[in-house]
Amino acid sequence: MAKIQVPHFTCGSPVTGYYLAAVDANAERARRVSPAQEVVYQRKLAEAKAGGGELLAAEALALGVAVSVVCERVLQARADWERNAHAVEVARIKAKAAIRAAKTPADMHAAVEAAFGD
Repeated sequence: MAKIQVPHFTCGSPVTGYYLAAVDANAERARRVSPAQEVVYQRKLAEAKAGGGELLAAEALALGVAVSVVCERVLQARADWERNAHAVEVARIKAKAAIRAAKTPADMHAAVEAAFGD
């Protein structure tokens, strides 16, 4: 009976690159914020830390609540986002390490699924 050989994929291989890029793409989606949103959120965060500003005043007026309430919501939303971003980054780092250590493309795929699968 013939012996089947499975090649070892090195870190520089296209397969490894594909799965490393898949980890980054999944992490980006898991962070749930686009670069454009992040710019707005950074401004709102700065205003919330300062106790108010133009964006937060407009939001408070639209919602019919005090600016202080909007400031608290923004600060809480940011804290929640930071916790999620931390968890996503830890998963990203572990998945990339597993991919680099993997012996087969199936193992690489499993690493992505373990970190970001549904």
